[in-house]
Amino acid sequence: MGRKRGSKKVKKMRLENSKFAINELQKILVEPHNHSEQLLNSTSLHIRKQSMKSKISLDKSTKLLICKGCFRALLPYKDTRVRVRDGMLITTCLKCGTIHRNGGGPKFHKIKRKEQLEK
Repeated sequence: MGRKRGSKKVKKMRLENSKFAINELQKILVEPHNHSEQLLNSTSLHIRKQSMKSKISLDKSTKLLICKGCFRALLPYKDTRVRVRDGMLITTCLKCGTIHRNGGGPKFHKIKRKEQLEK
């Protein structure tokens, strides 16, 4: 006897529910000053688990708020060190030491190419 397959409607509803849950959790992460540190860390872990379970990619702004090493919330001025070097945003998690590099920085190869084309 064959395996019963779930209907498309059920899968669609499950995906919509996951998106709704992730959006509600993102609202908590966006305003860290209104919530406790324990709630923020729990929220970041649940966002990650829910997005992996339902195969939903997170917004870039949300990805920047969650450490990829320890899955904790990166609280500004508490758990992170932020530096800007050559146009690249370097964020270090002070709990686990994981470094996140965002932005491409200067494009030295493009600058050299422009100089060669101008000559």
